[in-house]
Amino acid sequence: PVLTPGSIVENTSTNCAGYNPSTISSIQNPSGGTIQWQKAEDCSAANPTWINIVGENTATFNPPSLLVSTCYRRMAFDSCNTVYSNITTFNINPDPSINIVADSDSVCFGKTLNITKTVIGGEGICNIQWQINKVSSSQSSTAWKNTSVSDALAFSFDNPGNDSTFYFRARVDCINSSCNIATSNVLSIVFHPDLSISVPFTDSTICAGANVSISSSGCKGDILWSSGQTSAQINVVPTENTTYTVNCKNSCDAISKSVNITVVPGIEAPNISTSQLNYCFGETIKITATNCVGKVIWSNGIQGASIEITANESFSISASCFDQKCQSPQSQTLNIKVYPVLTPGSIVSNTSTNCAGFNPLTIASVQNPSGGTIQWQKAEDCSAANPTWVNISGENIATFNPPALLVSTCYRRMAFDSCNTVYSNITTFSINPDPSISIVADTDSVCFGNTLNLTKTVIGGEGTCNIQWQINKVSSSQSSTAWKNISVSDALAFSFDNPGNDSTFYFRARVDCSNSSCNIATSNVVSAVFHPQLSISVPFTDSTICAGASVSISSSGCKSQILWSTGETSAQINVAPIENTTYTVTCKNSCDAVSESVNITVVSGIEAPNIATSQLNYCFGEIITLNASNCSGDIIWNNGMKGASIEITANNNFSISAKCQTSECQSPQSQTLNIKVYPVLAPGSIEENTSTNCAGFNPLTIASIQNPSGGTI
Repeated sequence: PVLTPGSIVENTSTNCAGYNPSTISSIQNPSGGTIQWQKAEDCSAANPTWINIVGENTATFNPPSLLVSTCYRRMAFDSCNTVYSNITTFNINPDPSINIVADSDSVCFGKTLNITKTVIGGEGICNIQWQINKVSSSQSSTAWKNTSVSDALAFSFDNPGNDSTFYFRARVDCINSSCNIATSNVLSIVFHPDLSISVPFTDSTICAGANVSISSSGCKGDILWSSGQTSAQINVVPTENTTYTVNCKNSCDAISKSVNITVVPGIEAPNISTSQLNYCFGETIKITATNCVGKVIWSNGIQGASIEITANESFSISASCFDQKCQSPQSQTLNIKVYPVLTPGSIVSNTSTNCAGFNPLTIASVQNPSGGTIQWQKAEDCSAANPTWVNISGENIATFNPPALLVSTCYRRMAFDSCNTVYSNITTFSINPDPSISIVADTDSVCFGNTLNLTKTVIGGEGTCNIQWQINKVSSSQSSTAWKNISVSDALAFSFDNPGNDSTFYFRARVDCSNSSCNIATSNVVSAVFHPQLSISVPFTDSTICAGASVSISSSGCKSQILWSTGETSAQINVAPIENTTYTVTCKNSCDAVSESVNITVVSGIEAPNIATSQLNYCFGEIITLNASNCSGDIIWNNGMKGASIEITANNNFSISAKCQTSECQSPQSQTLNIKVYPVLAPGSIEENTSTNCAGFNPLTIASIQNPSGGTI
């Protein structure tokens, strides 16, 4: 078809940087082809540089916030031609910008911080307000305080405490410009205190190998010892005469204190040894010390180069060497382990004979073992001359609770250590074997009106074996108390016309062979889901809505899985169709499915109006005229007023927007105008002076009798 570009709404206002335009409306939509929006930032050029805006392919376009003047147009193209709409331009007055730098980010005690600024842009007289923040570097912090109105800032702070970080920024306000305020970057400056340090330590003489603690205090900077340590207190073991110096420093200055330690020759620690570290109870432990020319004193108080100890309990031991002048460091420590006397104790014996599946009570301990490690063992050939004993993994306490048993099994408790292994008495559980039964179902999912069929297989058992079928509507647990008898038969055919949601039932069978004393067996448990008859209703009347409106559609009565034609699976969905649409909801399970459909007709919506005023800043009491355009219905303002043009008296700051209302539809909200109203300005009054003084006279502060209101002082 013939390709036409249509036309778009043009913009006439000039705004400040950061202005966020409303959607560019289409006066006449393009016909034929594909839409592509374009922008240029060199609008005044003979041939602006147009750039495609990715993803913008509809009749209207909502620009982002703007920092520079930008123009837009709508392109339409096909394989034959490319055409362009008219151009709309958003003119932007640039804000000023301010950047500050400091002569240092680290200010020494008694020095002054100097900060200068660079201002770019702005119109009129641009005053610089310096600000300080002692809490936060955040631009949005409420702790910023004014310090000076000047071209540069000289700031001093004789810090009485530790390093303190202050934050600085500057604000420029060019009073002849409507786009006139800017805030600088934030500088972080550290102010250092006056340094001091003390070391309450007297020069000392020690034996080589001895340990000495030296502490410092009062440093409000970084500590560094000549030993390389950085803590306030250090422990040292000098091997020769040594001077230890501690420095307290920051990036400005450093002070130091020194102490002297004289070292006289020491003696080495002895070396102690024994033939082994693990001993059985009652053995003799011989420990020897070497490398000592003086007297050996052991940590247990015994003296001598060689000692003997009877093994009664575990212990740790070390030794030192003494001469007339010095004591050696402590030797290495030997950790001696002594195994206690090992006894197995005894366990409760069992005398009864039981059926397969019998679950014994815990085997109690009559007398606990002493010493060593416990290990329970079992054997299933209890009558053999030498039963085959097997360790039971993880069973290492004085008692043991056996599992349910199918064959005769005997148990004993073993206790062992590196010296011995001993065993308790044996307890035996004799078992008479049961029959076994298993069941299978022809399906695990039963459709409405169908029957579940179960069959059984029995192995073993004596005499006449009747099959009792049971059902559980609560639990699949064999120990559940909710099992109910339903039929005594060779097989089971079970039906259930489910009136509710999907229901899971559990089935099992029991065999009772009446001529056997161990004659009862219970089968495995089979679960089956019984599905209900499906239905679904949608209490929604086919409707007509405006484009962009949202509507809720709900369904009820589905006793299974819900699936809408939109892909959603909840009972209720919210939709906002842009064209006439049919929505279908399906209720289904593994057996069946039912569905219902509703129709929604979509009529064209209306666009948001464009609102404007001659300026955004007003003096107190002025009349503010606000106009709304691009609306073929009624204009309703967010303050409740109506009409395409309204007047408001400037009393305080406010924000305003509007909607367009017709008999069928309501538009989205327009852009928002933020109106600033300057308060009533009053100068106040100050104290007057009547005295005459000599040159060099320094007057007192001129006090304010009545403070000014509004404006900048």
